[in-house]
Amino acid sequence: MQRKITALALVGLAGMTLAGCGVQHHASSPQHHATPTKKVAQKNKAGNSVALSSKQAAHTSSSSDQGKQFAFPQNMQGTWYGVDPFDGKMHTLVIKENQLTEDGHTLQCMTMKAWTPEDESIINNPQAAQNTWKQDHWGKAQWMDAQGHRWVNVRGWYQSAGDGESYCLDQENVNGQNVPVIIEASGAMFSTDNTYYRSQSLAEQAATQSSSSSQQPADQDDNDDD
Repeated sequence: MQRKITALALVGLAGMTLAGCGVQHHASSPQHHATPTKKVAQKNKAGNSVALSSKQAAHTSSSSDQGKQFAFPQNMQGTWYGVDPFDGKMHTLVIKENQLTEDGHTLQCMTMKAWTPEDESIINNPQAAQNTWKQDHWGKAQWMDAQGHRWVNVRGWYQSAGDGESYCLDQENVNGQNVPVIIEASGAMFSTDNTYYRSQSLAEQAATQSSSSSQQPADQDDNDDD
């Protein structure tokens, strides 16, 4: 499905809905567009932290957790590139089978099967000491259906409020070519933070295309009286 508006048009076209994901685009403050995986990790830090030994930390992400890890579909995996519509910088999103890495910060995506009685007690007691490995490196991932598409929603492991970050696979027309893209959105309204492409070249082309279309003047009515 073609989408005629890309992420770079957000500033001038806030509030418009994209075809495909049906994502609402809203301009917001720069801190809203911090690295999503870092934001997810930061939302874990509601309680007190407890440091783990390297042996304990290794145990929290051992092979025993297989079957409890979220699995990204093959067509979402790989390295993606997107030009941030607010700072104009190139950002990188790497999706592996069970991991999400953005700008060098990696989050291990787990399902609720990995949730333990200890985790339950921590989330119910803000004063409880959190497992720092899970706090900084784990995220709760699940599928969500919204805006006519399936999204992978990722939240902090100890996050008790908020809607986290969501990712969906879509298509976009870049210079006459339909290409796959990853839409990254946040909040209950799925407001787009960035759009990612399979190559830096495509990301740059899309940014240029969006910038050009957003700068075109509105059509004038030829029948207007002078």
